[in-house]
Amino acid sequence: MNRIGLNSRAQENSEPGQLLQYFADRFGWQELAMTISHYYRLLPDSLQQDCAVYTSNYGEAAAIDYSRDTYPLPPAISGHNNYYLWGYGSISGQHLITIGSKKEDLERGYKTVELLGYFQAPYIMPYENNSPIYYCSGLKTDLSSGL
Repeated sequence: MNRIGLNSRAQENSEPGQLLQYFADRFGWQELAMTISHYYRLLPDSLQQDCAVYTSNYGEAAAIDYSRDTYPLPPAISGHNNYYLWGYGSISGQHLITIGSKKEDLERGYKTVELLGYFQAPYIMPYENNSPIYYCSGLKTDLSSGL
């Protein structure tokens, strides 16, 4: 990017990364799907049947949904952009893998919130790198009230 005169600069009020955001947002999808699939496959089959992935933005949710034919993954839900409009479908929310959520926010809605690991990938935006991945169970409220 530097050779062709494109210097990375802050966009969307975020710290600049190695790539401009409109390039960086095109990286990390496969790594995200592989990472979430790894944790999903660690769950017993009985929990996998009732699990979903909650993401903080539509790009992450799209990466999960796009990769479901390639990796074992549950459906993605998000409150961002059209994912908000599409809603939760038939997902009960009793078992959830999340990425990018704050533990204290998840603890308001779930009895058990377990840190599984962190998502890392080169070239993605810095604010998305090292995002925590949690497994949540024991929903305290009805999903229709929001996560």
